[in-house]
Amino acid sequence: METSVPVFICCELSNKAKKWTENDKSYKLISNFNDYINFRRALRKVENFQVLAMERGEENEVLTWKVEVNQAENEHPGNSLRVAPMHLDLFLTALRDSIFRLFIPKIQRTIRRLLIARAEEAAISCFAHNLRQLFWREGIKADSVIALDPGYAACKAALLTSTGWSAFPSNNTLPTLQSTARRAGVTYNTGSLCASG
Repeated sequence: METSVPVFICCELSNKAKKWTENDKSYKLISNFNDYINFRRALRKVENFQVLAMERGEENEVLTWKVEVNQAENEHPGNSLRVAPMHLDLFLTALRDSIFRLFIPKIQRTIRRLLIARAEEAAISCFAHNLRQLFWREGIKADSVIALDPGYAACKAALLTSTGWSAFPSNNTLPTLQSTARRAGVTYNTGSLCASG
């Protein structure tokens, strides 16, 4: 989205979340969205996953996010109109009112709607691409498979044996994964299970 005015995406804790205490069940949700508390970034630098995360935080009533438009009055089409000097004060008052009451909120709603649509489209496209690769892959027969899903803060793991038995360890530490793999008869290289950091 190209614009000549500065546009920022701002996100903060919702008023409801600010009132939560450590005893509330919902208080734990705040830690899931730490990256977006006091978040402010230029529109062109906001990634699709960030938009989806802020939207999810707003659905969970943890975050509120908005589009901040600065200096939009310079872009208003009414600025180019010529007005007789005796009507100038009335015209400027009406122009200022239309900018702050109608024009800027319309821009904010439009940008927000386009950001969400773009992020959702990118997520669906990525999911379809990954799913297509999985369906095109030849099936694995008589083998056990360990699936690793590396995340930003943690790595999820699952084990599927040749008989279809699956194990999702509740504690995904390396020793738990190793013992589960040994029980299933999976051979592995320990170095490939550990991320170097």
